Amino acid sequence: MVDFYSLLLTSRVLREYRDNLVSYLDKVGIPKQNPPSWRPPNISMPPVVANFLNMSHHGDEAEMCLYNIPYGPLVQWTDFSKAVVPQAIALLRSSRVTQQQLLKGLYE
Repeated sequence: MVDFYSLLLTSRVLREYRDNLVSYLDKVGIPKQNPPSWRPPNISMPPVVANFLNMSHHGDEAEMCLYNIPYGPLVQWTDFSKAVVPQAIALLRSSRVTQQQLLKGLYE
């Protein structure tokens, strides 16, 4: 089990997903408590870059699926009968409250 993960979401990705993620947060509810103060771990870990993500929950458990879709093949994509397949990066599971707090923090 990993208790931390280093992730980079560019401002472009955050802009592109804003409506979708804010709508999802409205459905799951605004967190009732503020997140604990966060201090980065004292471990050097290069961030993983994701440009496609999906969030879901079931009961009190939540998950965030992270992917990377290389822009090069996407820009050159001409054969629409073949899909451009995203590369799976990570599946992060947490409590629903943690996921709510993350989304609120991203878009406050």
